[in-house]
Amino acid sequence: MRALKQSRRSNHFLYLYLIILLSVFLVGAVYAQPAVEEPVPAPPPEEPDYSALEPYITAEMKKNLVPGLSMVIYNDNKIEYCKGFGVKSAVTGNPVDEATVFKAASFSKTLTAYAAMMLVEKGILTLDEPLNQYLKKEYLPDPKNADQITLRMVLTHTSGLSNDSDGKDRKVYFKPGSYFSYSGAGFRYLQQVIEDVTGMPFSEFMEQTILKPLGMESSSYVFREDLVSLLASGHQAGMAAPIREMDVNAAYSLLSTPTDMAKFNMEICHPTLLKPETVTQMLSPMVKWQKNIYWGLGIGLLKSPGEDFFWHWGNVHYYCSIMATSKESKRGVVIMTNSNTGMKLAQGLAIKIINEYFLENNNTINPQTFDFLL
Repeated sequence: MRALKQSRRSNHFLYLYLIILLSVFLVGAVYAQPAVEEPVPAPPPEEPDYSALEPYITAEMKKNLVPGLSMVIYNDNKIEYCKGFGVKSAVTGNPVDEATVFKAASFSKTLTAYAAMMLVEKGILTLDEPLNQYLKKEYLPDPKNADQITLRMVLTHTSGLSNDSDGKDRKVYFKPGSYFSYSGAGFRYLQQVIEDVTGMPFSEFMEQTILKPLGMESSSYVFREDLVSLLASGHQAGMAAPIREMDVNAAYSLLSTPTDMAKFNMEICHPTLLKPETVTQMLSPMVKWQKNIYWGLGIGLLKSPGEDFFWHWGNVHYYCSIMATSKESKRGVVIMTNSNTGMKLAQGLAIKIINEYFLENNNTINPQTFDFLL
């Protein structure tokens, strides 16, 4: 009997031993499972090396007698490169930096167009009714032609008015709406319309409507003392010219910097002041000008392989500039110079950046695309 109890006790300990051994094995097996590896995040895309452009820029400045240049390159809402080159004046030798102000010339027209479309959205102006109906007094001498010119025609440069931006020549040279003919006089006409419908001086209207909301603190349509102190001198063939003060003008009197103009172009990419559908309308081709060059509502349009760009240029009082932004990738560049010989450099540099940094899949645009500006 005692032997039977001992046998049962031995079996009990054997079973207990086996259970413990099995438990240890199972726990070990669980912990021996290979750990699940966390996915390795993809490395961030490499920042473009825009500094590689700098030897080219300095060489071309010397070649083209351009004393000073400032440039901003941006990607979507981020500025990736901002730098000044050369001097503000060949006399003083003060260097161009990020705060240097330039006469933006016809960049002015793009902001004017944007502000005009804000008035359209509010129902104050219309695109396709005669502008003269909004005037407090007659502006154009020929009532017949005045009754035909609309806001759409002014913004697409089909008004028939000349390129006399000062507004002295108010003659209509062809049937309004017939074809493209670049017209500063049309924008001077629009300035008068805007002042009449808003009851505000044009510079104040632009300050409140565009410049202040977008944080364009270094920009103004009027000569502000604080900006004039930062203004680069214009140069003719490398020689500094006296700074000419300008009357307020919707077509060309804007003072600005590449950084401020980048803010405006970013607004076009991600509109906050206009409805997206209004901006889409502005960036739709309305009239052809050159090969692959069209005009929307106040803005130039370049059709290129892979991506299309909205763009504009400026040329006044020995200052030449250009800006271009991809409608698809939102990458863009603003280049401003202080020389009457700066356009060849500016447009060549803009195309070089587009081809080498913006376009993909070996797409390129013709280096002579903007030669008609020279």
